Amino acid sequence: MKLILFLLLFYNWTLFPNRTVNPPKITLIANLKAKEKIYIIFDGDKGILFENYLAIDTIISRDIVTKTPISMRFSLQYFEGIRTNYIFHTFFAAPNDTIYLSKKDKNDIHAVNKLNKSVFIDHWITRKEFMTRPFYPEVTKQGIVAYNSKASITYKNNARIIDSLTKNKTLTSQTKKFWDIANELDYYLVLLQPIKEVNISLVSSTFDTTVEKIMGRFNYLQQVKSDEIYELAGCLYRYNSLRSNKEINSNLNRVSFYINNNSKIGPLTSNMIENILQNIPQKSGSEYKIVKEKVLKYAFANDQELYNKIQNKKPTFSSMSKTIVTDKKGKEIKLIDVIARSKAKYFFFDMWASWCAPCRQQLPAFEKHKKEFEGKNIEFISISIDKNKEAWIEALKVEKIDVQTNQFLLKNYQTSPFKTFFNIATIPRYIILDRTGNVVSDRFYLPTDEEFISEINNILKQ
Repeated sequence: MKLILFLLLFYNWTLFPNRTVNPPKITLIANLKAKEKIYIIFDGDKGILFENYLAIDTIISRDIVTKTPISMRFSLQYFEGIRTNYIFHTFFAAPNDTIYLSKKDKNDIHAVNKLNKSVFIDHWITRKEFMTRPFYPEVTKQGIVAYNSKASITYKNNARIIDSLTKNKTLTSQTKKFWDIANELDYYLVLLQPIKEVNISLVSSTFDTTVEKIMGRFNYLQQVKSDEIYELAGCLYRYNSLRSNKEINSNLNRVSFYINNNSKIGPLTSNMIENILQNIPQKSGSEYKIVKEKVLKYAFANDQELYNKIQNKKPTFSSMSKTIVTDKKGKEIKLIDVIARSKAKYFFFDMWASWCAPCRQQLPAFEKHKKEFEGKNIEFISISIDKNKEAWIEALKVEKIDVQTNQFLLKNYQTSPFKTFFNIATIPRYIILDRTGNVVSDRFYLPTDEEFISEINNILKQ
C-alpha cells in the first residue's frame, strides 16, 4: 500500500512539477449595459471602478487578492429637486467568493451571490445607523438605560434574523459568521459612540464590565477588514480616557492606550499608533519627539517593518531585471532596460489601471507635471496593472495620453516582484527609485497635492 501511494505521489509530481498555487482572491463580476459604471469601495478609501466604455452590453471581472474577508460598500448621494437622497449598502466577501453586480436603476445596484441572493446586509438586518431612535440618549440615567436596552433588543433581533437566513440557506455558514461580526460591531459602536464628557458620570460602573468584554472580543472582530473596527478602537480609547480623567486629545495618551492594550488590540496596534504619529502636524515639536520615542520603542520590540519605516531606513529594489512590462505592441521589456534607456538619476513610477477612478482623476495633473519636469533628471513612467490590454489602450485614448511616452502594462501583476516588494494592494500608488533601485519614496504625494512639485524639487537637489 505504501509503495502504491509513493508511486502515485511521484507520478503526480513528475507530471506537474511546476504547479503553482493561485493566491486567494475575491472575484467581482459586473454585468453592465452600454456606458454604465459601478464603483465599489473597500478597506477604507480603496476602490474599484467597473465602467463599460462600449456601445454594447459587456461583463467586467475584477479580482481582489486577499487572505482575509473584506467589508465592501456601494454608496451614493444624489439629488431629486430639493431633496437629497443617500444610498449606502454593505456586503462582506471572503477569499474564493464570487459576487455578481448589476445596475438596479440609475442610482442603485444589485449585488448577489452564486445562489442569486442579495449580499447587502442592510437588506436583511438593521445596521448601526438605525439601531436606535433617537441616535443619542437623553442626558439622564433613565435615558441611557432606555437607549442601551433598545440597542440590545435590535442586536438580538438581528441575530435571530441571521440565524433564520442561515437555516433556509440564504446565507452560508461563512457569510453568517461575517454578518454576526458586523452585527456585534454595530452593537458595540451604538453603545459606545454616545458616551461623552457630558454624560460619562451618568454611565453606571457596571458598564465597565461591558467594555472589558468588548476589549476581550476585539481581536476576534478583526477577522473582517472594515472601517468599523477602527471606529471601535477610537471609542474604547475615549471611554477609557473619560473613566480615568485623562486628556482625550493627547496624542501621547492615545499611543500609550493602544500600546498598553496591545495584547487585546492585536495587529491593529501598529496601524493606530503609526497614524497618530503621522497626523501630528508639528514634526519639530516636543510632542512629536516624545510620541515618536514611545512608538519606536514599541516598534523595535514588536514590529521591525514599522520601526524601519519611522527611522526612514529605505530598502533597495533589486529585482528590476525580473520585473517585466509590455508596451503597446505587446513587446516584453525588463524594467532594468527601461531604466537604461534614460540618463535620469531618478525614476517616478505611476501605478494605475483603466478601471481605477481615483487613478484617472490624477492623470491630468500627472501628465502636466511630467511635462514640467522634462530634462530635469527625473523620468516619469506609467505602469498599468490592467489585465485587458484593449481597456488600457482605450483609457489612454480617452485621457488623450500618448502611448509612446513611457506607458507600460505590468506582466503577471499578482506575482510580479514589483508588486510583491512594494506590497501594492491599492492604486493609485506613486514610487520613486534611483538608477540602482534605491527606494527614495514608496508612497509619494498625489499629483494634485500641493507638495508634489516642491517635494520632487527637494529630491532633485540631493
